[in-house]
Amino acid sequence: MKLRTEVGKNQEYIVDKKLITGLHLTQNLTNVKKNLKNFKIKVEIGSMKITTIDNYSILTVVDSSFNKKQFLVTDDLNYEELAMLPEITIENEFKQFLILSKRSIGFLNL
Repeated sequence: MKLRTEVGKNQEYIVDKKLITGLHLTQNLTNVKKNLKNFKIKVEIGSMKITTIDNYSILTVVDSSFNKKQFLVTDDLNYEELAMLPEITIENEFKQFLILSKRSIGFLNL
């Protein structure tokens, strides 16, 4: 998937799988590292960060140097499907964050 960077260049964003409409997951460590490098995303261990690129939001979660994942969120995120996803797929705290973000700001355009 190509995303436009802040300097206007189309850059490849690697997605491991589509979870639902508007929500894609990258959890392969090599792929996450490539995405972090390609889009100049810096995240500390034990934290999460939301990055807005083009019309997409990337939620990056870094539990350790070996456990990193990214959720790519598009503006067509299906919130009914999101609510039905099991916690093994996406932790409830992230699911609630996405739902609350929609209610409070319409979309993750932070």
